Amino acid sequence: MGRKDVVGQDETAGHGALAVIASPSLQDCAELEAHLVAEGLSARTVTSPEALLENVLAIHPDVLLVDLSIAAAYAGTLGGIVAEHAHLTGLPVILLLPEGGGGTLPAGLAPYVSDVVFRPVRPAELLHRLTAAIARRRRHQEQRASSARLREDMRRISARIRATNDPVVMVDQFLPAVGRALGAHHLALQVFDDDRVAARSSTWSSGEVTARASLAGPSHLQQDSALTLALKLWEAATAGFRA
Repeated sequence: MGRKDVVGQDETAGHGALAVIASPSLQDCAELEAHLVAEGLSARTVTSPEALLENVLAIHPDVLLVDLSIAAAYAGTLGGIVAEHAHLTGLPVILLLPEGGGGTLPAGLAPYVSDVVFRPVRPAELLHRLTAAIARRRRHQEQRASSARLREDMRRISARIRATNDPVVMVDQFLPAVGRALGAHHLALQVFDDDRVAARSSTWSSGEVTARASLAGPSHLQQDSALTLALKLWEAATAGFRA
C-alpha cells in the first residue's frame, strides 16, 4: 500500500467522526468547530475540565482536541481516570499549544497525548492530524478484534478435531473452519499415505458447506516425489522461525 492510499484512507476515516473540543474561549471553540464541521466531522465543544470529562464519558468521542490550559487540570489524575474507564485507553488526544511552543507539557499528560498542534491553527494541518489519529486508532481496534476472532476460531477448530479420531472427519471440520477464519477463498490439503492414514486430497472454496474430496490423491509412483517437494517447501517456509 502506497503513502497516497494510506493518506486517502485516513481522510476517509475522519468523515462522520465525533470530536470533543475543549478550550476556555468560546470564540476559539466556535472557530475550531467550524473547521471540523466543514470537513465532515461532528464536534462537541466544552469550556471547562469538568465538562470535558463529562462529555467524554457520556458520548464516547473518536478524538479529543484540548487546549493545554484545560488538559493541565488532569495532569495528576489522568492515569487513574483511564484505569477506571477502560474505553478511554488509546483515545486520541491532540493538544493545542501556545504560539511559539511556550507551553510546557506536564509529565502526567505525556503518555496520553497523541499529537500536538501549535497556534495559530492551520485548518489543513489540524484536519490531517485529527484524521490520522482517528485512523490509527481504528486500525488498532480492527487488528485487536481480528486477532480475538482468530483465536476464538482456532479454539473451536481444535475442539472439533479433538472430538473425533476419524481423519476424514477431521479434514472436513478443519478446512472450512480454517478457510473462513482466515478469510480465504480457496484451500487445498494433501494428506500423504503412511501406516496411519491413506493418501487424500481435499479442497474447500468459500460458499461450500464442507470440504470436498475433489482431487485424486497422488499415485504410488508420485508419492515419494510429491512428499519430497512438500517437505522442501515446508523447510523453506519455516526456516525463518528457527533461532
